[in-house]
Amino acid sequence: MKKIFATLSAVFRWLGKFLTTTRTVIGNLVFLLLMVFIFTTFFSEKKPAVVKNAALILSLAGNIVEEKQPVDPLSEIMTELAPTPQAPAETLFQDILDAIHHAATDARISCILLDLKDLESVGFD
Repeated sequence: MKKIFATLSAVFRWLGKFLTTTRTVIGNLVFLLLMVFIFTTFFSEKKPAVVKNAALILSLAGNIVEEKQPVDPLSEIMTELAPTPQAPAETLFQDILDAIHHAATDARISCILLDLKDLESVGFD
């Protein structure tokens, strides 16, 4: 009788270790797949498809400035809490130059179209 209990005990011990190992491996694989999914979702950069002979459309809005105005964090928080009329958006002149330079070196871009309907002022103070 003791031998039967010893055999059953050994079988259940082996079964318990097997189930624990299987559960740990599956849990680790699920965690690893979840981490890979999160990293690929947040850190992958989706580039727009550009066809040959495409036009780059630059929609310039607000003021074109050489350097953006500093923003007071407290006033920005207050503006979010109690919305007030916003100051015009600022576009860095260097960003515009960079976009034009990249378009000039890209063989797929054949022309540049400037959309100036929302442009407020261009000037360097």
